[in-house]
Amino acid sequence: MSKFEYHLGRHWKSFLATVGQRDDSPTGGTLSFEVSLDGTPVHRTELTVGQSRNITLNIVGAFRMTLTVTGPGPTGGAVYYGVWGNARLTTS
Repeated sequence: MSKFEYHLGRHWKSFLATVGQRDDSPTGGTLSFEVSLDGTPVHRTELTVGQSRNITLNIVGAFRMTLTVTGPGPTGGAVYYGVWGNARLTTS
């Protein structure tokens, strides 16, 4: 599991990103991408290699945002890479 927490200070309106596995991840593993605001999960998606998903979330009033990637764990030495592509915060 990889977890990243950001202090938003209640200044932002939207979070946008394209999530997926890096192209050099092995075939067969599923990664879970989760966004939590102030400790409450607000978005979750599961993807295999070759898949991606655009996400747009309303984060008005959020103080902290946590991005979490959870994978299948070590499987024969395979390493899976989760990507939060073009992730950004907006005020509009």
